[in-house]
Amino acid sequence: MHVFFNNYSPLESIITITGIFRLIQYPIHLSSVELKKPGYTEWFGEFFKILYYGPQYTKLKLSIPPHTRISIHLQCNEDTLSVISGFNHPEISWGLLKEGSHEIIIKNRDISLDIKSLFDEYMMEHAVYGRAAKVENISIESSITSNDEDWHTIDQPVTIVTYHNKFREQFWTPQINSTSIY
Repeated sequence: MHVFFNNYSPLESIITITGIFRLIQYPIHLSSVELKKPGYTEWFGEFFKILYYGPQYTKLKLSIPPHTRISIHLQCNEDTLSVISGFNHPEISWGLLKEGSHEIIIKNRDISLDIKSLFDEYMMEHAVYGRAAKVENISIESSITSNDEDWHTIDQPVTIVTYHNKFREQFWTPQINSTSIY
């Protein structure tokens, strides 16, 4: 099963997949993994499976850079995999960052996931003693969607960013064309 992640967001996306699976192909430089240790009675059979298919994993954490597309190829014996989604950016102060919860039903066919962020609502500090109100926080509506019925969202991620003066130059540059990611 191939899973394609299309990150249309200006933020680095962090995707954590948990379950029991084997990774056939994945971007090593963008990920960290946790191995599943076989039980003592499974060592002999698992040794030959490791030689042919590779080891079993319980967790894969992917860091997907902004405006990129990556793919992973995995083999799974379970019916569903749990997915946690969130965002990261070294120059952002987060007002609120809540990870989203999703699940993939495994049917051994390719699935494509689109990661999007829309700058939704500006939260203003109230005007005091004749001063104008100023932007304090920015709500980002983020979602991971798919046209495939095997993808289910349990909780959407919630992100609120604390505004700073260079925020506009950081995220609204004319060079970024998120509709033509590579």
